[in-house]
Amino acid sequence: MIHPNFKEYLPSYYFSTINPHAAYPKLEGRLKTETCVIGGGLTGLCTALPLAENGREVTVLEAARIGFGASGRSGGQVISDYACGMEEIEKQVGLEQARWFWQQSLQAVELVDERVKKHQIACNWQRGYATVAIRPQHWEELQQWHEHARQHYGATHYQLWDKATLKQQLASDMYLGAQFDPHSGHLHPLNYTLGIARAAAEAGAQIFEQSPMTRIEPYQGGWLVHTPDGSIECQNLVYAVNTYAGLHQKFKSLEKKPSPSAPSSSPPNRWANAPKNSSATTWLSATTDTSSTTTASVPTAACSSAAKTTSSSTIPTA
Repeated sequence: MIHPNFKEYLPSYYFSTINPHAAYPKLEGRLKTETCVIGGGLTGLCTALPLAENGREVTVLEAARIGFGASGRSGGQVISDYACGMEEIEKQVGLEQARWFWQQSLQAVELVDERVKKHQIACNWQRGYATVAIRPQHWEELQQWHEHARQHYGATHYQLWDKATLKQQLASDMYLGAQFDPHSGHLHPLNYTLGIARAAAEAGAQIFEQSPMTRIEPYQGGWLVHTPDGSIECQNLVYAVNTYAGLHQKFKSLEKKPSPSAPSSSPPNRWANAPKNSSATTWLSATTDTSSTTTASVPTAACSSAAKTTSSSTIPTA
């Protein structure tokens, strides 16, 4: 269970600029739902939203406040590509399947843009992102990746800026050059997360805050999820809890490690299926709320999250 003191948002720039928003009730009493999602961050909410939009019955349990964890305190970057770089993914799954991952990251950024517009989420969404080079080696690597991305991934939207061009944008002599991506961008992560929660609730999802999961047990072919003041019967159970899963050790034996290989026609196995109880299904999230630096719920390759050697800066698209 989440630490008892972690019930309200922690002080941050994002909290100080939070939009007016709904306060969701604490779960009290007993409810029944088709799918129970544990975790009110982007992973959980982006699971609940399409379910609700498609008329499915879904309930979200959040131990603290919506977006309390990484989803509301990330850097806010919404970037195609992955933290480990496409070259690392190519080594693990080959170029053909790496292209699948690449397309997923592009679609994830578009999904963020689509949802911001569709649900009128005020989150300072601004497109334009530059990866800047500080050292000659960084500039050389950027140029190599720029050509590789154009040749193998069709990334014709990338722009390569030399030092003079970059200086017109950043007014600094510190950087040697940059690769500018007009497709990626930046947003206010807490306000975006709250906007997704609002959209899910408007679509019919039930959301409860201050309702930490304390115990889960099989129940009548499904599951019974307990909180301090209530319980939920469900057929499907989704764990989207990032690092806050106090029951992690109890479920460790059920978890199946994600495979580094991705199927050619369907998403990679980032959800490990626990043993099924009749028709009931349990999914264990194998990723954090905000994989890499992307603020969208996207599949993540089975690779390390080593930081790139270049720096990055969000530059609005002109």
